Amino acid sequence: MQNLNGEIFKNRRQDLNLTQNELALGITSQATICAIERGIVPNINILQPIMERLNLSYKEAFPNGFLPESRFDLIHSKLDKEHFRQVIEELNAIRQNSLCTSIDFQKYHYLYASAYFHYGRIDDANFHCDELFNVPDQQKIWFYYALANTIKAQIWHRSGDYYKAGICFDRVVDLLKAHPYHESSSMTSYIRMYQALAEHHLELSDLPRSEFYLKKAFKILKSNDSSWHFGELILIKARIAEGLKDYHLKSELLVTAKHLHDFCKSPKLKKMIEENRL
Repeated sequence: MQNLNGEIFKNRRQDLNLTQNELALGITSQATICAIERGIVPNINILQPIMERLNLSYKEAFPNGFLPESRFDLIHSKLDKEHFRQVIEELNAIRQNSLCTSIDFQKYHYLYASAYFHYGRIDDANFHCDELFNVPDQQKIWFYYALANTIKAQIWHRSGDYYKAGICFDRVVDLLKAHPYHESSSMTSYIRMYQALAEHHLELSDLPRSEFYLKKAFKILKSNDSSWHFGELILIKARIAEGLKDYHLKSELLVTAKHLHDFCKSPKLKKMIEENRL
């Protein structure tokens, strides 16, 4: 815990042209940033948002060992496994006035927004997205802002307002270009964003653009723990094949997705298979 690489915090801050005060804004004090850059470990609720603002991984910050995960990271891992009801129950047990930092606030509302959206409670998901949109620009964490725009775009898409959905997705694309995927990123979250982009363009009959984002997601996908995402992407590919009138390929892809569901038992993948009438 005392092996914090303070030099990398300083170098990354300077690379981003941030002063210590700017880096500290909404999270902590300038004096604490100064201490971090000297290798002094602060409270996890301070250090983690600083790391995320600088896009630093635990491995980079602690080359000889990692810090324990925060309560929101543990809840996020359950979201990635599609335990949406459990995520909601655990968030319900957290008092909003106990959120100490802006990053805690943003994690809290993103986890609620995503869990409610996938659980079918769209109005609740919309509310928590709006809470994230209302965070002052200088305090916004790009990652949660991009995910909030992804959920909001899907909500607009469901209502048939493709124009507003497109505005949100344009923000997502710009943020993804500015923050490309790397090994310390949240693989599942990046896949969710690229998958949503692929589905959006598929609905607009823009098959080349849908295929482009699908390839982005496939490129990232490499974890056995995310087999259901692979199945979901295969189903999008099957719909592209249908649009291209390649019905043989569509049939093969649908069978593959069903076999993946038999293996990983994902509720969302099952629903997508049923919607494709396999």
